[in-house]
Amino acid sequence: MDVPRSDIVVFDERLVEERDYWHNRLSHLTSPSSPRPDFQRPKKISPLGEAIGFDLRGHIYDRLFTLTSGKPFLVYVTLMAALKVCLRHYSAGSSVVVASPARKQDPDSETPSNLLTILDEVDDQDSFQRLLLKVRQSLIEGYARQRYPFKRLVKELGLEGEHGERVLAGVAIELKQLHEALTEENNDLRLSFDLAPGEVRGEVRYRTDLYRRETVERFARQYRRVIERAVSDSRVKIRDLKVVAEDEVHQTKVEWNDTGGEYKRGYCIQELIEGQAREREDAIAVVFEDEAVSYQELNRRANQVGNYLQREGVGAETKVGFCVDRSVEMVIGLLGVLKAGGAYVPLDPSYPVERLSYMLEDAQVAMLVTQEHLVERLPAQLSGTICLDRDREAIGQQPDDSPPSKPTSQNLAYVIYTSGSTGRPKAALLQHQGLANLSEAQIRAFDLSPDDSVLQFASLNFDASVFEVVMALASGAKLCLARQQELMPGPGLIELLRRERITNIVLPPSALAAMPVEELPDLRMLIVAGEACAAELVERWETNRRFFNAYGPTETTIWATAAECSGSLQPNPPIGRPILNTQVYLLDKNLQPVAIGVPGELHIGGIGLARGYLHRADITAERFIPDPFGPEPGARLYKTNDLALHLPDGQIEFLG
Repeated sequence: MDVPRSDIVVFDERLVEERDYWHNRLSHLTSPSSPRPDFQRPKKISPLGEAIGFDLRGHIYDRLFTLTSGKPFLVYVTLMAALKVCLRHYSAGSSVVVASPARKQDPDSETPSNLLTILDEVDDQDSFQRLLLKVRQSLIEGYARQRYPFKRLVKELGLEGEHGERVLAGVAIELKQLHEALTEENNDLRLSFDLAPGEVRGEVRYRTDLYRRETVERFARQYRRVIERAVSDSRVKIRDLKVVAEDEVHQTKVEWNDTGGEYKRGYCIQELIEGQAREREDAIAVVFEDEAVSYQELNRRANQVGNYLQREGVGAETKVGFCVDRSVEMVIGLLGVLKAGGAYVPLDPSYPVERLSYMLEDAQVAMLVTQEHLVERLPAQLSGTICLDRDREAIGQQPDDSPPSKPTSQNLAYVIYTSGSTGRPKAALLQHQGLANLSEAQIRAFDLSPDDSVLQFASLNFDASVFEVVMALASGAKLCLARQQELMPGPGLIELLRRERITNIVLPPSALAAMPVEELPDLRMLIVAGEACAAELVERWETNRRFFNAYGPTETTIWATAAECSGSLQPNPPIGRPILNTQVYLLDKNLQPVAIGVPGELHIGGIGLARGYLHRADITAERFIPDPFGPEPGARLYKTNDLALHLPDGQIEFLG
């Protein structure tokens, strides 16, 4: 009976043992250990294409020969171990897989044409010597079980298709003295070596429809750097085997963070808006339905609210609950709180009573600013409750010039609650200086002018609303508000944009994706933020306007990076570079900069950093850490828990 080789396992007890071994070793694998491709994987993959030379000569060869006594198997173990150290930086965890061909048998035996997936844990605390022993043992065990068909294993592990093969064999390494040359095209990168007198000849072949040449050249340099250091002293700790060169560290750490620039240092955001009111007294500042107020009227009425609040005891660092429906009154009241020196705590009336109660109690608000029809929705009326509509007459009797006591740029501007992973919201404490820097960064990045009209889309409970208010009013533009039902993504929102002749809008990508693409000749700039943006969205909406993909946690005053995008993008549009007076570092778990193209955790520093979290010293200490690169004592970084990588041009790609 002619039995296909892939099915022969059911007739061979030894193959059953081999199958069990490979299943136990590899069943948990879901992602490959390989550099991230530059291009989206095509449906039909190309064969391995170009090759980059990779010879080892001179002192590197001498030390490699000394370490291995020139024995081919030990040379191969060393080359694979160094490769695993390099790939560890590209992997989500410490499990690193590299594919090996089956080992040549003696001339009288048939060598199976097969691939083996060699898995090892690469522990930063281990020495390279310890890793050599691990890899040696893994290869010995693997070669003893090299008959089990690779393609069958891929299928049995539920990793079918090209992605499955890439998980188990994305990067392969072969040595002529040990292996028959690989023939199947199931690797994205393949390193081939041949021992010759006085040198190891090698090359790196790669798929040109996945990788740029410069990406593979950079990877080869990283690999060579690891080999050179490791063979010089095999006792070196793996954490000390740096894949990134000093000039690259300087580029990512210093050159790409050279964002220093002038801004209205020492100013509070309401003072910047007051400046616009002096220059543009009669220009429309805020529009809501049929009501519009000029900059002069906005400033005058906000001053009255500020004076009223100061008379009621509000001053610098006073936390003021703010629960007001979308309206002109909302903007006036918000500015009034800031003018009084208070820090507003936004309270969305649509939130459950339990959440509002928690926020009011946790923030220990001294005053509540709201509207009369919302009082009954709030959990309890504070003794210091001001209703902007009910108390309008008393407020209108206040002086309309600036309140006498002014906050400084170091004082709190707002306290905003973010969702906690345990379900308990935490309150970030943001200062005025971050808003002043935000305003200058917006003006520079987006070329804002008084002719712009900005839609106020986000709820006041989300810091995107601050971004919108500052974008409009600190640049002399018009802020347009609308009722919630008009802001639902779809034809209604399109009509609103057209009717109000909106020029600038900030939307989550999911909201933009739900909107029909229509002619909006006035919309000159579109910013997406808050979620990952797909390239298809850029292609649909970037025609005839500027399209920005922005990123920033609440804890960094809303915004940290931005990229101006065009349709000719990778599947994952970048989030750009750091904004004005902001530093972004991509670091490994030892807080060291990762190489270009290597995933690292986003850490953000600069003027916009929050003080921390209210009443949460433990989480503040965990997430706001000392800046190891900071030029000034006490500088901090915000640890985002987000992964990203640097592209060769300095832009940042968000990974989640």
